[in-house]
Amino acid sequence: MKKLLLTTMIAVGSIGVQADYLNSYTIGNTTSTYGQVGGDSVSLSTSTYGNNSSTYGSVGSSSINLYSNSYGNSTSTSGNVGSSRINGQSTTYGNSTNSWWTVD
Repeated sequence: MKKLLLTTMIAVGSIGVQADYLNSYTIGNTTSTYGQVGGDSVSLSTSTYGNNSSTYGSVGSSSINLYSNSYGNSTSTSGNVGSSRINGQSTTYGNSTNSWWTVD
């Protein structure tokens, strides 16, 4: 079990101060990420089981629900981000990665 606290990006705008940050922690096989980016609230949870992972939560008003499966040198991902359906596949050959994505 490891715990990770990550704080990233602090931005100062010309009109005011806006603090963007993401915090992550891992318990067992689940990583939770929360914070704020660009005025949007971020709340995500990723669970990994062997070669499979699922991510769900929200960024701003958009819900996130993604499922990934890795096998050999390929990873396929499918799910929803907001009202958009996402399907993708990436394959790694040495130092190169080829990716194909469809967003409906």
